Amino acid sequence: MLANFLNTTRDAEMPSVLLDQDKRKIYVVEKHSYDLLYVNSKALADGKYTNYSNMPCHEFVRGRKEPCPSCPIRELEEYGSISTEWQDPDRDKYYQIDAFSVSWYGRDAYVFFNDDITDRRKAQISLEHEKSDLENILRHIPAGLCVYRLCGAGSRRIAASPYYCGMMGFSEQGALNESYDSFMARVHPDERPLLERNFDILAHGGKPVPAICRFRCGEAGKWRWLCFDGNAVPQADGTSLLYSCCTDITAQKSGEENYAFFTKELLTLDPNTLGAFRLDLSRNLCCPGDRQDADQLGLACYGAADDFLRRMSLLAVDKDERDSFNAKF
Repeated sequence: MLANFLNTTRDAEMPSVLLDQDKRKIYVVEKHSYDLLYVNSKALADGKYTNYSNMPCHEFVRGRKEPCPSCPIRELEEYGSISTEWQDPDRDKYYQIDAFSVSWYGRDAYVFFNDDITDRRKAQISLEHEKSDLENILRHIPAGLCVYRLCGAGSRRIAASPYYCGMMGFSEQGALNESYDSFMARVHPDERPLLERNFDILAHGGKPVPAICRFRCGEAGKWRWLCFDGNAVPQADGTSLLYSCCTDITAQKSGEENYAFFTKELLTLDPNTLGAFRLDLSRNLCCPGDRQDADQLGLACYGAADDFLRRMSLLAVDKDERDSFNAKF
């Protein structure tokens, strides 16, 4: 009889012995009263009570006299088992809780396995904040930023900044859906081989010089001058991520073209009908000190001349000013 009693006692203690080896906090709670029926060694070591007899779980765990408003037991009563993340607002702790209904020595109960995930969760929250801050920074950079995944002979755009979408007249999803062929089809035929060659160089680990291309943007199909630069970073799975930046240099190119046109016009003027001047484009100034000899008409034009010199300075960048100048002189 004594042997049977000892064996029965050992069998009854066995679940407690096993649960005490677990690194998680484990609580067994009576279903109706919420009184604790068992607390493992880990939970006892981290709590302020050493005796949980006749103590409800909310008092033992959080020092409350009433059940916790956010207690996951409410979910257990509805679903029978749960696996959820729970925050203890009093201690700023995060737990992964797995719980289910059991019969604990003939009593209806819930068993809770609480795994402290505070460090991991706070690191995740920190990364989410950093990600949000980075996205906000990228959203306001005045350049079109894209990320492509290069795999074999193909490429696929996997991210595009809001500035790029606005520049191209796309929604964000529309930018992600655009294929490589559709993208290249909008490059001016004269510059398309250059941009295709740059993509190929990047796909093979090289670093090409930036490509300056005319690009048809938006549904209206207006040509704009864009400068494309990029860098490819190999990945562990054998693919590469291509980070691309494009900037709109239309105004700069327009100024260069207007200046080239104006220079050509000046060089073809008859020196006997109008004085010639040197333009310093870097300071947008006309330099009368370098005036060439001219006849009386040319000198009269120079003598006119604050308005004349101002107009001469604007001719390189403003078509309307050039038309007005031609009409006047």
